[in-house]
Amino acid sequence: GDWSSDVCSSDLLNFSRDMEREADRIGYGVMTEAGFEPMGFVTMFEKLQQAARLNDNGSFPYLRSHPMTYERIADAQARQQLLPARQAKALNAVHAMMAARAQVLAGPGVDGLRAISAQAQSTALKDSAVAKQAGVLYGATLAEMEQRNFAVARQHLARLQSLSGLELSALRVVRLLAAELALASGDAAQAVGLLEPKAAVPASHDRATRMQLARSRVATQKPAQGKVAASELSLWLNQHPRDASAWLLQAS
Repeated sequence: GDWSSDVCSSDLLNFSRDMEREADRIGYGVMTEAGFEPMGFVTMFEKLQQAARLNDNGSFPYLRSHPMTYERIADAQARQQLLPARQAKALNAVHAMMAARAQVLAGPGVDGLRAISAQAQSTALKDSAVAKQAGVLYGATLAEMEQRNFAVARQHLARLQSLSGLELSALRVVRLLAAELALASGDAAQAVGLLEPKAAVPASHDRATRMQLARSRVATQKPAQGKVAASELSLWLNQHPRDASAWLLQAS
């Protein structure tokens, strides 16, 4: 009885590991087809391995429900070699700014925020592509904002706003950042002015602008602005009744 139970447990573990390998394979395919850099799959596992190194000495691999991390790294590297060669995609300004935003919002700590902000001081930055400059300056603005260094954040924002050659989608992201900074520094009226329809009519699907505008209207603490915010959110919620954050904001 004990022997058969051990065999069954071993079979279940093997089955579980096979399922994880299959999940890795499918995830890798979905990620690369979506345009993400294939090497990112490898570096993700390397970071996991580094994070777990203090609690995992690699013992008893045959008793694990997941493949060993080094196995998953090797599998991802092997898949990468089988991919057809492709040209590197040009960096997009919106992508660069959203990547910088993710870095800041990931909570890297004070030293990490300072490092992100310091990139904007590089003398070589002005010779970089506009998209890269946009990402660095966006990240620096947000990092200083997180540290409540609003004066320095405004300096980085001014440099970001002065960049030439940004497309409309990138200009929208910059405008949202400017409104976010105004709101964080206590100037809700300025945030409203940056985002309300007379300044820039939000597209029908532009949730970010609508939500930021509503937050800014509420933050003015003026009843008239609150009524406008509630009315605008009602129109949005008629089309998107499952938007929980919008319901919460409307209640405020």
